[in-house]
Amino acid sequence: MSDVVQRLLQVEEEAKSIIEQARQEASSLVEDARLEARRTVDQSRLAARAEADEIVRAREQEARDERQRALDEAGRSAVSIESTDPDRLKHAVDRVVQVIARRETDAPP
Repeated sequence: MSDVVQRLLQVEEEAKSIIEQARQEASSLVEDARLEARRTVDQSRLAARAEADEIVRAREQEARDERQRALDEAGRSAVSIESTDPDRLKHAVDRVVQVIARRETDAPP
């Protein structure tokens, strides 16, 4: 009978050891998964930031290009006004001065 009790105690200790080992392995796997998830999130965040930066750079370049096209067009218009009709040129200059003056008075202090 004592052999049976001793064997039961031994089996119980082995089971406790197996359970503890399984808990440690599970804890290690969970920690590894957390670290991998954190790395994935960080990489995704960096990739999204790089993509956003590229979009901003592209939009800034588009705005610069559009501004240059508008300036070029304004220059061509001014040249064509100047070369065709002095009265139209004076009218255009007066209009530009009015617009600028209005912007200055409308601008917040």
